[in-house]
Amino acid sequence: MNWKYYIGQYLPNTLTLVNLFCGCLAIVCILWNFYEIAFIFISLSAIADYLDGLAARMLNSFSPIGKDLDSLADVVSFGVVPGAIFFKLLLESFDISMVHFNLDVFRAVPGFLISAFAGLRLAKFNNDPRQMNGFLGLPVPAQTLYVMGLQIFILYNGFGLGAFFSNPYFLYANILILSYLMNCELPLISLKFDKFTFASNRYRYVFLLICGILFIALGRFSLSPIILFYIGFSIILKYYYDRKEKYQHED
Repeated sequence: MNWKYYIGQYLPNTLTLVNLFCGCLAIVCILWNFYEIAFIFISLSAIADYLDGLAARMLNSFSPIGKDLDSLADVVSFGVVPGAIFFKLLLESFDISMVHFNLDVFRAVPGFLISAFAGLRLAKFNNDPRQMNGFLGLPVPAQTLYVMGLQIFILYNGFGLGAFFSNPYFLYANILILSYLMNCELPLISLKFDKFTFASNRYRYVFLLICGILFIALGRFSLSPIILFYIGFSIILKYYYDRKEKYQHED
């Protein structure tokens, strides 16, 4: 029996289904205010999402079904989940109760705009051959980790910024900016490892090292800063390589 064949056939898609299942559980926890448990399920979704791609590359197991399933799972775990987080944060910022329906609830509905634009970003990604080795626009898992980090700041009043971050207009601004970043042409690095040698992945290892330092320094409040650093690091790296290429052409 060819175990590698069967593992390659089923392992990546199984991990994708774990991603989807944990995303569904995270939504339930968010709507019922079990935020700490929701964070665990979102984290498990992110880990499963990374591992399914890693397993597919290592086992050379790619299929149209796997690609579509991955996007469908990501729409839930990294599209609907951050939309639900923003929806709940806006409800709380406007002090709107969900016990009895009233029109004030629609003030929180823009939170799900991020879900719509996450779906658009995933559809564009699946049909854009330029994003094989990097990203154009903020990946939806990174956007979700930022939103999750924002909620942690608000929930635990990180560095006394909870009240500022829970301001509804600050939340609206984040929804618009994140929706734009997911679908713009901003080049961002990929953390996909085909090989683990330092020479071919030095900027990835440098990025992960600095992320580790941020996590040690900031603890539970490190998620949003790490995503902001990811965007800044990618921009600096792109500027560095553009200038290096320019000088090589001049020489």
